[in-house]
Formats: sequence, structure tokens, C-alpha cells
Amino acid sequence: MPRFSMDEIGDLINSGQTIEVVLQGGAPWGFSLKGGAEHHCPLTIAKIEAGGKVHHTGDVKLDDVVVGINGVPCDKHVEAIQLVRTAHHSLSLTLFR
Repeated sequence: MPRFSMDEIGDLINSGQTIEVVLQGGAPWGFSLKGGAEHHCPLTIAKIEAGGKVHHTGDVKLDDVVVGINGVPCDKHVEAIQLVRTAHHSLSLTLFR
């Protein structure tokens, strides 16, 4: 599984090799994350809650690499959790598969 630098994340987002999934309605969003740059591995979708908002989209898969949250390029777990927690009514995930 690839790990991307912040420069590479920007390039991926600009290249069209990513998908954007927008969730509405506020938390709970129905997924958990693992990894991140501080763990020397990519930031990925670790779990999808059955019946949750992410599950209902059908667009998010286990092990998708998260490269952005709410339009902010992201590769660190701590930063990602903060971005998710501060999303109140909608959450946008930029994913690389």
C-alpha cells in the first residue's frame, strides 16, 4: 500500500486519480481510520460501520487511502481525527484507491 508525501498528495488530488465522497447530516460518520505518516504508513479506512453514513454511500472501501478531508490535504492520523471531529453538518473525504 503506497504512502504519499504531502507533495504527492497534492499531485494526486490535482491529477483526477482520486474520488470525492461527501457525507451529510453530521456525526457519527460510520468509519474509523488507521495509519498515518506518524506511523510510517498510509492513512486508510480501517472499518466501515454497517448501516452508517459511509456504508450507505457504497463509495468508500476498506483500505482506501485518505488523502484529504474537507478539502485539506492530510496524511497524519492526529490531523485527520481533528478534521473529522470538527465537521458538523457535512464531511468530504478525498480517497485514492
